Amino acid sequence: APNPIRETQYVAAVHRGCATEMGKGTYGYAFDDGIGLKQCPPMTLYEWILCPTGNEEGFAWSADDGPRDSKKRFRVTNHCSKAIWIQSAGQQLPFDPALVKIEPGGSYSYAVPKEGVPSTRFLPKTGCDETGNNCDVQSVPPCPAEGCSPPIDTKFEASFGCLVEAETRSQCAKTGQGLPSTYQDWWDGSAVDGWTVPFSIYVNDGGWSLAPGVKGSSNQCKDVLCPSLTQELCPTKEWLTPDKHKERIMLS
Repeated sequence: APNPIRETQYVAAVHRGCATEMGKGTYGYAFDDGIGLKQCPPMTLYEWILCPTGNEEGFAWSADDGPRDSKKRFRVTNHCSKAIWIQSAGQQLPFDPALVKIEPGGSYSYAVPKEGVPSTRFLPKTGCDETGNNCDVQSVPPCPAEGCSPPIDTKFEASFGCLVEAETRSQCAKTGQGLPSTYQDWWDGSAVDGWTVPFSIYVNDGGWSLAPGVKGSSNQCKDVLCPSLTQELCPTKEWLTPDKHKERIMLS
């Protein structure tokens, strides 16, 4: 096939489980940037809803102030039937714990500093013990005796932008390359490696653009809606190597 990854059953399942045709889908493979990668201004509010009904209507909250001029602008809401443990697996947000338990119907709001935070990643874990470990999918340490699971988790990934004056950009959080964080938030709800629970991500940019001080929402700052991304949708048997190699990779 001319596009052997893009044309797999797996990628088709990701696109089908999300509102892809509305421009509100997510990554199904690593170069799915046109669908998956989003940009928003750095005052944007995010609500990551796990196990959404598909009937949510967006925002009914505003961001509270957090410590040291931060804003609690990233909220996780649990609409699943059991408790979810949210694991911070990338760069740590400085004012929140690395592991947060959210009961069914509950929410938790993370404080994002105005200097930005690059390379954050959040994973929802289910079936965990009282410490938030030994979960149904345990892809991060502490690993069980048989080893950690592959990193197939549903995830939210973001490099939160820097909301400081242009003349003080040196105060922005540094990226892995040692550069100041950009003004914009860069984020996704990637399903490249798999998914464990369906999700939707609602955004509220306040009507601001991707340029400082300029009004007008960007078409790159959109909701991601994947309420139908259930386990039943995932293909369980698919050939991913040429027949001559006589190898089969099973996806489940």
